[in-house]
Amino acid sequence: MARLAPTAPPAYDSVGLALSGISSLLLDPEKPQVCGPTIPDNATGMLACHGVLGALYERERTGKGRLVELNMMEAAISFIPDPFANYTLLGIEGGRNGSDLAAPVLGEHTDAVLAELGYREADIAAKRAAKII
Repeated sequence: MARLAPTAPPAYDSVGLALSGISSLLLDPEKPQVCGPTIPDNATGMLACHGVLGALYERERTGKGRLVELNMMEAAISFIPDPFANYTLLGIEGGRNGSDLAAPVLGEHTDAVLAELGYREADIAAKRAAKII
């Protein structure tokens, strides 16, 4: 059974792109139109599969079940380890520059992506005020 935090935003791929910072590596800042591969959706699905398989193995081995929890933002970040490490450990802010040292700008396009998905400005502002995004 899936559990959602009371303040969890919907888990659409484009929200995962924005919150993880992947959008800052892929999108044109002048026209942040979401397109391309669904990295957060696929990463979350693969990690969920691994978690379920691990839980089933544990149940077979011990007879006890396990709760599998994951979120789309962390799953997406797991697919960009080098840019994320450059940003968090070295403070290198990257972007769409083609450099090996490109680093995500976390949440850079979040507002634009949420607006494209149909969120109202008031909802986006409320989420930002609650530090959800």
